[in-house]
Amino acid sequence: DSSRDITGFAGGAVGRRVWIYNGGTQNIVLKHKVTSTAANQICGRGNADTTLTPGTGVHLIYSVVAGNFWIVATDAL
Repeated sequence: DSSRDITGFAGGAVGRRVWIYNGGTQNIVLKHKVTSTAANQICGRGNADTTLTPGTGVHLIYSVVAGNFWIVATDAL
């Protein structure tokens, strides 16, 4: 298996929250504002990609003002 990239999520709406947990053995990379339609993109902390190593997770919320998903918390579980 190999690392996976996530570039966005469809269905952004007021108050939509998304939790991602990496239960695998490889990294998941949340890509900062690339590839996906602008409204589906992820805004990473520090305007950078966010890597989820195995056993970690992230909480995102859709910002209607910014028009994309923002990372609001990361957790090692």
